[in-house]
Amino acid sequence: MVLAVVGVTVLTLGLWASAQLTPERAPQADVLPIPSAAPTTAAPTEASPDPTTPPVNQPLVRIAALGDAGTRGRDQTRVAQQIAVADQQGRPFDALLITGDLVYEKGDADLTDASVVTPYSATFQRSEIFPALGNHDVDSDEGEDIMRRLGRAPTFVADVGPVHVISLNSNNVSDNQTAWLRQALAAAPQTASNWVIPIMHHPAFSSSKHGSEEPVRKRWVPLFAGAGTKLVLAGHDHNYERTTPQSGVTYITTGGGGAELYDAGRSGFTAISAKRHHFLDLNVFADRIEGKAIDKSGQVFDTFTISKGALSPTPSATPAQS
Repeated sequence: MVLAVVGVTVLTLGLWASAQLTPERAPQADVLPIPSAAPTTAAPTEASPDPTTPPVNQPLVRIAALGDAGTRGRDQTRVAQQIAVADQQGRPFDALLITGDLVYEKGDADLTDASVVTPYSATFQRSEIFPALGNHDVDSDEGEDIMRRLGRAPTFVADVGPVHVISLNSNNVSDNQTAWLRQALAAAPQTASNWVIPIMHHPAFSSSKHGSEEPVRKRWVPLFAGAGTKLVLAGHDHNYERTTPQSGVTYITTGGGGAELYDAGRSGFTAISAKRHHFLDLNVFADRIEGKAIDKSGQVFDTFTISKGALSPTPSATPAQS
């Protein structure tokens, strides 16, 4: 159960303007005006500490992340169980980010709850789940319906405490969505304690089966670097890979949430890669993010720190596995 509550504000594209999304096979974002002011985050409950003034050395928020999970199978369950165990250690989780392939195999919207909500119900309420669309989610043309059932638009921005989440639809790296991303990055809060974390399905940097997604790498990577983004999360390749900072940005493929694994690879940009079912545990402070990758048995196999400056891997990071 989540014992601490951080105010969560969601801005779907429909709230930015009267225009609504009218996606085709792969939904894309409309270009909409920037909000005139940053969204106001709801206050925490009376029983919860103020998330803006935590005790010394306590995170502002704690976030779990994973991808390629929605199989409704044994490995998804085991990863979810480890999230629930971790939730009892330290600050409880405030949000779950999912980097696509929410519903296997063909994006049947009727399986949304069974694939996305129920497996993590011991830890997260529906409103605390922040997804991105994967390729399996749009195979049935029901991707928009899946997101609607989760209370989200196909692309959206949301605040989890000081973390500004931008959920992108990498199935369609269109001119419109690229323009919208540029606007969303420009509109993100620019304070010393705020972080921007874009999430998507197709990775800009991957050494595994599908490899680096060239449209994402060509069109969106320069925007992330130019905006001073420090961390970008993706899935699609069913394993784990963390890059060295690329123009100041660390890219993590977290695609081991439950689907059958792919062999891990290595490239010049690879800091660590591993063929493991896993999730990410991100403790967010004003000046840094302390991250761990935890496998389905509960073993921590990568730890790292992302600062407002650069990434500092800790000595406990394990070597790549195939």
